[in-house]
Amino acid sequence: MASRRIALCAAFIAVSMSAGCKKPKPPPTIRLLRVTRDMEPGDEIGENDIEVIAFPAQFEGTVRNVVAEDRLDLVIGREVRQPTAKGQWLFWYHLTREPDGLEWFLPPGYVAFPIHVDPGKAPTDILRPNQVVDILGAVSVGGQPPRFYRIISSVRVLSIDGWAVGSPPPRHGRARQPRPEPRTQPADGKEAIGPPCVISVQLPEVVALELANVLTHLVGDARVVLRPMDDALPPRQRRINRELSTLAVKVKTPDAKTQ
Repeated sequence: MASRRIALCAAFIAVSMSAGCKKPKPPPTIRLLRVTRDMEPGDEIGENDIEVIAFPAQFEGTVRNVVAEDRLDLVIGREVRQPTAKGQWLFWYHLTREPDGLEWFLPPGYVAFPIHVDPGKAPTDILRPNQVVDILGAVSVGGQPPRFYRIISSVRVLSIDGWAVGSPPPRHGRARQPRPEPRTQPADGKEAIGPPCVISVQLPEVVALELANVLTHLVGDARVVLRPMDDALPPRQRRINRELSTLAVKVKTPDAKTQ
């Protein structure tokens, strides 16, 4: 009987040790480019001047303007326009020739979606390209009185009035394009806070279509709120609010009654 107990204990210990020996699943990473030598303005970037580094995906928000490995072909052969030290991340604004458009920064299957907001309804004074925002708006669902919903969360900002990701910050605040004079809101006759601001965000193509449908149902303007980068949702969860699913598949026609 004692030998049987000893055998059972030995078996239990063996199973416990084997379970404990299983290696934990490594955390997800992103692959970014880092400089391997000191470079001066005008130096051309060669294949040996760049190395690929795995970086924890949970801290992606802290390195959003660093060139990723899948954009390596856009880097080789270009020149740096400022001193760049060995071991430094390679940022887009280190390069002499800026990309011809935001499509350079869009992953396959994504689009740049513009949102027009009043400056008073978005933190435009502190908002920067590559930050993460939530889009809010007041809508009526199922015949209920309108209320504010978080339409979609954790979307990446690509540009703010022409100041795009990959471009150095403007010398005097945000880059603003010429806008019309402050408009008058017909509802109450009061002037808007200022000319409208255009914020472009990165969205999957399907989600962009759904958002375009939802925005036709808005009562008033969309609002944009800034979210901490380390609090952003994973990409797979960046979808239209499920409570608004019925609005995401249809456009509100101009002659429809406002609820």
